[in-house]
Amino acid sequence: MNEFLAKAGALFLNVLFPPVCLNCREHLILEQSRFDVICDACFGSIEVRDAFFCPVCFGRLPSGKKSCHPKSAYLLAAAASYDNDAVQKLVWQLKYRLCPSAAIPLSDLLIRHLEMTGMSFENAVVVPLPLAPRRKKERGFNQSELLAAAVANRFGVPLAPPLAGLAGDALERTRNTRTQADLKWEQRKINVAGCFAVKNKTAVAGKNVVLIDDVYTSGATAGEAVKALKAAGAKKITVAVAAKA
Repeated sequence: MNEFLAKAGALFLNVLFPPVCLNCREHLILEQSRFDVICDACFGSIEVRDAFFCPVCFGRLPSGKKSCHPKSAYLLAAAASYDNDAVQKLVWQLKYRLCPSAAIPLSDLLIRHLEMTGMSFENAVVVPLPLAPRRKKERGFNQSELLAAAVANRFGVPLAPPLAGLAGDALERTRNTRTQADLKWEQRKINVAGCFAVKNKTAVAGKNVVLIDDVYTSGATAGEAVKALKAAGAKKITVAVAAKA
């Protein structure tokens, strides 16, 4: 009975307030659409990259090449460009409109990218980039955890921490930081310096870590997280994001 009432209520709301694509604003026919926030045409317009990137010069890496800067601490896997309007609106809907369902199309982009690059998940563990405690409390969820859970499930890779586990089983933020988007590029490294730690080193020691986030901008946040993971004994690290700004 409760399930029937829930479905009836959702149908009633859809009649009163028909869902629309966040990009083109056309009405969505949910029975025919893959997602409830973006239409198939707008989603299909997003180009998914088929190669990794160097985190130092952002050059596209040919197949099989690890990095054009051997001293770089990680590899960058960026599914799409943040310059795409549909991508921007999906990220905005997820992070600022507090719409977790926007993580579904974004995780689809990321999964397809990792498949296209031939990403190896041997001896791997998936780690979401943690939010500042205050921001997670305000938002109610961590968008990186939603993406990480989808990636871990698709490729059959352990997630650290598991969503039902304790925060900090792998990577944790040790303090609240300002939003990076509010800062100039030179201020971003200062803002996040030393803000990550690994509480349980056995979760990542000796493992290949796939660090998941939604958007890669300056690399300051990812760089600090990678430092903490390396200090805890992580081996190869791939920073995998839905979009690169």
